[in-house]
Amino acid sequence: RNKKKDQQQQQPWDHLLYDPNPFPSIAELDASPTLSNDIQDVLNRVVGTGNNNNGVIIQRYKPQPGWLWQQWFGTVLYNSWPNALLNMAWALLFCVFCRHMTHGDFQVWKNVVV
Repeated sequence: RNKKKDQQQQQPWDHLLYDPNPFPSIAELDASPTLSNDIQDVLNRVVGTGNNNNGVIIQRYKPQPGWLWQQWFGTVLYNSWPNALLNMAWALLFCVFCRHMTHGDFQVWKNVVV
């Protein structure tokens, strides 16, 4: 009888055995208010085939320099060039330091194999 009492007591890990957010049943999904037209409208907007943009996902390239430089802001290069420049400066300093430690001078560019 004591074993049954011990088995009926809650264990500290019991809450891990039950999903607090189970998947909905088919009946619950059928009763949900989401309409297939709403889903189709969202898919059209994401894919770029909606009524607002007439199926254009990427705008056409305009080969004018002014337009191209306006596109510079917000690009990957615009956001990453400071980090790339900083990494190159650290690499140069490291090369100068290694040259000084091994040869006793600061002529990093000497004897460069091209």
